[in-house]
Amino acid sequence: MTIRLLAAYGIYPANAIVTIDSGTEAGLIAAKMASANLTGGVVYVPPVLPNQFRTTSLVLDGAGNVLGLAGPNNTIITLGGGASITKPFTPVAPTLTAMANAISVAYTIPADGGNAITSAEFLGSDGATTALTGSPQTIAKTAGASITGRVRFRNSFDWSDFSPVSNSVQPTSGTAAPAVLSAAAITGTPQQGVPLAITGATFSGSPTPTVTRVIRMDGTQVASGTQSTGYTPLVGDVGKIPSVTDTASNGVGSAAVSTGAGAAVIAAAGGVTNNAIVSSSSFPTALLSCPAAIGCQIPHVASPEGDISNLVFTDQRTFINDSFVAFYSTANNTADSAWRKYVEYPIGTFTPVLYGGAAPMVIGNTKRTITSDPLAITIPAGATWFEHTLNLSGVTVDCAAIELPASSAALGTLHAKYATSGNAPAHQTAGTASTFYFGSSLITGTVAAANVKSHVILADSLGFGTGDVTGVGAKGSSGMIPRVFDKTGKPYAKFAKGGMGVQHFVALFASANGDLDPYFALLNASATHVANLYGVNDLRLNRTQTQLFADYATVNAKFSGKAMALTTLTPRTDSTDGWATVENQTQRNDGNWGALTSVNTGIRAGIAGITTVIETSDAASTARNSNTWPANSTTDGTHPNTARSAAVAAAITYVPA
Repeated sequence: MTIRLLAAYGIYPANAIVTIDSGTEAGLIAAKMASANLTGGVVYVPPVLPNQFRTTSLVLDGAGNVLGLAGPNNTIITLGGGASITKPFTPVAPTLTAMANAISVAYTIPADGGNAITSAEFLGSDGATTALTGSPQTIAKTAGASITGRVRFRNSFDWSDFSPVSNSVQPTSGTAAPAVLSAAAITGTPQQGVPLAITGATFSGSPTPTVTRVIRMDGTQVASGTQSTGYTPLVGDVGKIPSVTDTASNGVGSAAVSTGAGAAVIAAAGGVTNNAIVSSSSFPTALLSCPAAIGCQIPHVASPEGDISNLVFTDQRTFINDSFVAFYSTANNTADSAWRKYVEYPIGTFTPVLYGGAAPMVIGNTKRTITSDPLAITIPAGATWFEHTLNLSGVTVDCAAIELPASSAALGTLHAKYATSGNAPAHQTAGTASTFYFGSSLITGTVAAANVKSHVILADSLGFGTGDVTGVGAKGSSGMIPRVFDKTGKPYAKFAKGGMGVQHFVALFASANGDLDPYFALLNASATHVANLYGVNDLRLNRTQTQLFADYATVNAKFSGKAMALTTLTPRTDSTDGWATVENQTQRNDGNWGALTSVNTGIRAGIAGITTVIETSDAASTARNSNTWPANSTTDGTHPNTARSAAVAAAITYVPA
């Protein structure tokens, strides 16, 4: 054995740690001149007497630094006459206690051998090694299996020997309801356009509980999901107080905890505009059966006012059908389906879009509006970039489709559908011969410029671009007014359906609409301006001027606080020569179309809530109130062709209020 002398004995000083014959050691301990407890002792190193030499070796650390000289019993004699260093002494056996699906390990730190202990570990009989950080320590283990273990400790010299084996215990299979260990917290000052800094709550419980999260603004829910769910405050959140509630559940019970009262959201920092519409998009208006392993490429142009970043994508399961109601099909959808979205910029470089921290986008019958996490990418102002959406479900899926007025090939755009290889996106160099595509209905983010204006276009077939089928505007738009926006590159979110009137739009929101309300809430949060192009179909369907103007007022209220623009209404005529001339055209008189001049006069005179009138009628007609198209402007008397659409857009100057 090895002992620590409590008094000098022979050549050995008091407090020396020595190893001598067992009989002498036992006698010294019995006489209380020594102890088997080595704590605080110093390993005895025989002195070198005059004219006596002893050979030894230098001891180096891993970096080649000299620690000292190699002494007896694996000690280090420090240069300069200091205390000797050795590995930690052998620890005593740990004590194990059984717990529910775990064990508790209690241990005693041994003498450090002259240098501080830096780490420790527990080696279980199951072969698993666990770093020890404090005694007692809980270590998860399988219930019902007996386990023992040993501990050891390390200093800068080496690991100690392993302790003797502990007692044997058997973890139980007991269960426990979740209990709150620490509350969730929002750190820092919440700011518009900056993701909330959330520290999640922690819980105990057996089995390990699943944690869900709800985020609220002034008590109103704005986001929910797993504990990784985050939220970026919008313009409309400024002045509101955010809160987070984390709830743990494990089948035995549940526990919830919320953040306390915190700071209100402050406005975005100067020099940038957060939650702006950064690239143009359209709401789905058709149903498309999308085969498995197919991708869709949609071209976009970034806002010209500043670099765009923190892109957020909103996708729909719902579309507006020909009856002007929100609709979704279940024919090829018995469950939610998985998709993946990428941003391609520059060409050939694909960045995955995440949803709740994961790449797949799950959308379907129960998740009909889904919004992505902000994408950490920056695209230069005015640059062209591409959105790629891939069907990963492995089956044909009915999806909401974005329509073009003609095929991408005919229009000269780079909208394309393509077979994917290994579920990977690929750049397409030509548009496909299709009018139906799938992609996001709204794209928002940060623009590196102050006070950027974001637009919504509400439209019928004229805003959709019917008739404008042989080309597009400078930024890829179809239709007279969208082409006006192309002149300056202003992006927009377009909600346009052929045949739709303002009366149909109002009817959509006569009561709560679970399919559209989430989308329009996002529009309201990001938009600053709304352009209302409705009216032609309302007169065609016999709506009176009083009814029409009342419906305009309802739309204004739907977008309360936004700058509202309204267009004058363009002609609808019949022709005896295919609209080759002006003189062979006559104004239609179906419905209440005879009120066209009166309606346009009333719009020009001003309607409460309208801040800007866009004079489309004058630009489209031969003269004010002629209600007639110039020669060769249309093929159906209602929709201008591409040449006339471009000419009308060129003639209109729209300056947002």
